[in-house]
Amino acid sequence: MKEQDKDKFSSPMAKGTCYFLIYLTGIYPINSAVAGGITPDNPQTQVHNNGNVPVVNIATPNNAGISHNTYKEFNTGTQGAVLNNAAQAVKSQLAGQINANANLHGKAAELIINEVTGSSRSELLGQLEVAGQKANVMIANPNGITCDGCGFINTAGAVLTTGKPQFDKQGALEALSVTKGQITIGGKGLNGQSTDYVDIISRATELNGKIQANNLALTQGANQISFKDGTAKTIAGEGSRPQLAVDTKALGGMYANKIRLIATENGVGVNLKNITSNQRDITLSANGKMELGNIKAKTDLNVGAKEINIEPNIPVQAERNIILAGNKITNKGNVIAGQDMRVYGDTINNIGTKALLQSNNNMWIQKNVEGDKSKYIENKSAVIKTNKGDLIIRTEKLANIQDFSLNNDMKVEATSTSKNNRLDIHHGIKFPMKKFEYSKWFNTMDFYQNNAVNVKRYLTQHNINSTKASISSGNNLYINATNLNNINSDMRSKKDLILTGRDLNVISTQNGEKNIFHTFDYSIPCLNFFGGCNADHYFFNLGEVHSWKDVNPHINSLLLSEGNLIADFSNNITIEKKRHYNAEKIGEITIDNDNSESLVSIKNMVLFSNSITNKSNIRSNKDISIIGNDYVNINQSKILANKDLSINAANNIEIVQSDIKGKDISLLSKEGSINILTDNRIGYFLLNGIRWLGGIEATNDLIISAGNNAKLSNLRFKPQNGNK
Repeated sequence: MKEQDKDKFSSPMAKGTCYFLIYLTGIYPINSAVAGGITPDNPQTQVHNNGNVPVVNIATPNNAGISHNTYKEFNTGTQGAVLNNAAQAVKSQLAGQINANANLHGKAAELIINEVTGSSRSELLGQLEVAGQKANVMIANPNGITCDGCGFINTAGAVLTTGKPQFDKQGALEALSVTKGQITIGGKGLNGQSTDYVDIISRATELNGKIQANNLALTQGANQISFKDGTAKTIAGEGSRPQLAVDTKALGGMYANKIRLIATENGVGVNLKNITSNQRDITLSANGKMELGNIKAKTDLNVGAKEINIEPNIPVQAERNIILAGNKITNKGNVIAGQDMRVYGDTINNIGTKALLQSNNNMWIQKNVEGDKSKYIENKSAVIKTNKGDLIIRTEKLANIQDFSLNNDMKVEATSTSKNNRLDIHHGIKFPMKKFEYSKWFNTMDFYQNNAVNVKRYLTQHNINSTKASISSGNNLYINATNLNNINSDMRSKKDLILTGRDLNVISTQNGEKNIFHTFDYSIPCLNFFGGCNADHYFFNLGEVHSWKDVNPHINSLLLSEGNLIADFSNNITIEKKRHYNAEKIGEITIDNDNSESLVSIKNMVLFSNSITNKSNIRSNKDISIIGNDYVNINQSKILANKDLSINAANNIEIVQSDIKGKDISLLSKEGSINILTDNRIGYFLLNGIRWLGGIEATNDLIISAGNNAKLSNLRFKPQNGNK
C-alpha cells in the first residue's frame, strides 16, 4: 500500500466512516450468507463474494482426495453458496464466472468436508454448489443443522451430520463420532434430487418438511460410524437422551428412490410418516418404539423395532414383500404386500374393524425367521388374509375374536299387574299376596291351569360394535397354536385348513330370553269360601325353574375349508354355541334351529384330541372323523357327513339331543359306553313349538360298538339298508 493511501485510512474521517460501516454491517447485513456467516477458522480456507453469493476456496486436498475445511460458523442464505473445486476458471450456476481455486494446485477434491468448530448451529437456507469437478460434500456441526430450503448442485453425494470426522494415518475419512446434536428439516425441505445420495447422520432428526432424494439414508443415535465397513457402533452420548430419534411432523416426510433409516439408541423411538420410495426398497430400524404412518415402498419394506405401532386409517404398503419384526407389534391400519408378508414378534395385535394384514401371496406370522412360536397373537374384529398364497401362524396363544360386550340378565318389566294386590283363583275366591314380586307377572295367573308363576324375565344381548374377526387364506391355512380361541369369528381357506396345538375353542354366542318361574303345590282344598283362604296354609312354593328361548340375532363362529379341515389338538377341542343360562335350574329350552354351522369342510374333516366336546353344527361334503383319546361329548348339535361319519373314543361317547347323519355311520368306544338319547331332564323345543328329538340317520350301514354298554333312548331312528 502506498504511503498516501495509508494516510487516507488513518485520517479521523476515514476511521469514523469505517466504524460506521462496521456498525451498519452488524445491524443491517450486506447479504444473508455473509450475515449468517461462513467464517473459516484457518487460513487454508478463504471466502469471498461474487455478487451476493459467497464463494469458498476450499483447502488443499490431501493424498486421500479430502479437502478438510473448518469454520467458526457455516451458514447459507437463500441465495446459496459455492464451494470452489475448480482447477481452472469455470462458470457456476449460483455465482457466475469464478476463477480457479489456487489451493487445489491443479488437483480437485473428491470429498469436501465442512466442519464447524464454533458453538452455533448451521442454518442452510439455500443451495450449496460445487463449482468445477463434482465432489461429495459433508457438513459437520455437532451443535446441530437446520435445512430449510437447502439443496445441492453438482454434488455426488451430500452428508449432513452432527458427528466429528475422524481420519486414519493416510488421511482417509475413517469414522464419524456422534454424541449429540439434532438436524432439523424446515418447512421448505431438503432437495437432494440432483445428488446420488443424501446421508443424515445425527443423534436426532426432526422433519417439518420433505426430504427429496435419490438414495436417502438416516443413521440416528450416539454412534461411532465406520466408513471402512459401514457399521454403526453405539457409544455414550452427551446429556439426556432425545425423546425421539426421528420425529415427523404433519408436513414432514421422506421421498426417495431408496430409503434406509437406522436408529440405534436404546429405548429411543421414531415417529415415521409419509415415507415413499419411488424405485426401490425401504428399510427402517429402531431400538425403541416405531410409529408408522403412510409408508409406501416401490419394492420391499423391511421394518424392525422393539415395538411397532400403526394407527387406524394408516396405509403401510409395498409392491413386493413386507417384513415387520419387533417384540410387540400393534396394527390398527392397513398393511398390504403385493407379494409375501412376514410378521415376526412375541406379541402381535391386529385390532379394530379397519385393521388389515394382507398379502397377495404367502404370509407368515410367528416369533422369528426360524419359525419359533410367538407368545400371543390377537386378531380382534380385524382381518388377516392372503389373496392367493398360504397363511401360516405359529403362536402359544391365538385369539381370533370379535370386539363385543355382553349384557347378560337385563331385567324386563312385567306386562300385567294384580288387581287390588289380591290374586284371583278358582270361582272368584281371593287371598292376599304375601310377596311383592307376585304383584307383577308376565302372564295370567291361574293355578288350576298352570301351577307356575312367571315372576322374572331377563334378556341376554350382545352389544355388537364391530365386525367379526377374520383369518382367511387364498390357498392353505396352517395354524399351530398351543391355545387357539375362535370366538364369534371366522377362519377360512380356499384349500386345506390345518389346526394343531393343545386346546381349541370355537365359540358362538346366542342371544336369548330367560324366564324365571316359581312353582306351587295346591294340596289342601279351601273350605271356608266366605272368609277367604290363607295362602300360606294351602299353597306351597316348590322353588324356581328357568326357561330359555333363543332370540335373534346370534353371533356365529365358523371354520370353513374348501379343501380338507383337520384339527389335531393334544388336550381338548370344544365347539359350542353359548347360551347364558343356569344349567342346574333350566327346565325348558327353545332353540332357533337355523342350521348355521361352526365347522364346514368341502372335502374331508378330521377332529382329533384327548377329549372332544361339540355343542354346535358340523358339516362335511365328504367324510367326518371324530377321534377322542379319552371321550367324545356331543350335545345340542347337528353333524352331517355327505359320505361316511365315524366317531371313535377310548372311553365314553355321549350324544345328547343331537342329530347325526351320514352314508355309513360308525360309533366305536374301545373301553367305555355309548349313550345316544334325547334329554328327558330338559324339554327342548323348536321355535314353532314342536318338541325336538335327537336322531340318527344312516343311509347305508350303522355300526355301534362299545367296550361297555350301548344305550339308545327317545330317538328318531331311521335305519336304512343293512344296518347292524
